[in-house]
Amino acid sequence: MSEAGQGGGTEPRLKKTKTLWAASAASAAVALLVVCGFALHVRPGPRHAEAKRTADAPVRDAVAAYVAALADGDLPKLRELTCSGYHDGFFSTVDPEQYRLAHQDETAAGDILQLDSVGAVTLTPPTAQAEAIAHFQSDPRPRRLLFSLRQSGGRWQICEPEDQHAR
Repeated sequence: MSEAGQGGGTEPRLKKTKTLWAASAASAAVALLVVCGFALHVRPGPRHAEAKRTADAPVRDAVAAYVAALADGDLPKLRELTCSGYHDGFFSTVDPEQYRLAHQDETAAGDILQLDSVGAVTLTPPTAQAEAIAHFQSDPRPRRLLFSLRQSGGRWQICEPEDQHAR
């Protein structure tokens, strides 16, 4: 009787251990399936947005180069990156020394534009529009910029940005 009593106590414990092990294995399998499903969902692949980014990369690069040239005060680069009539031909007609002095003043005042990101790009060759978010060094509030570009001589040039405060 005592053996039967011990066997009866061991069997439920063994059954409970097997049940816990099976539940743990099932939980691990479910977790593995969830992780694999997530990995398949977010894995890099030839998605439409990525393909679009590749096609509009030269436009994005032109916007980034333009803002960098503004920040650096690089007048020759600004002349190269902008359409001839941009801001009534400002970059093509301004005296280099006057521009250098004005850029120094802007730098001292923190009025240098910093690019945060280039968002949506609309390509309609030979023109394009690019949305960008930028801020001034002295004012971290984001500003939404809309750049109009034109392709000329195989490269994109900034023609006229529209500035609106980001909301």
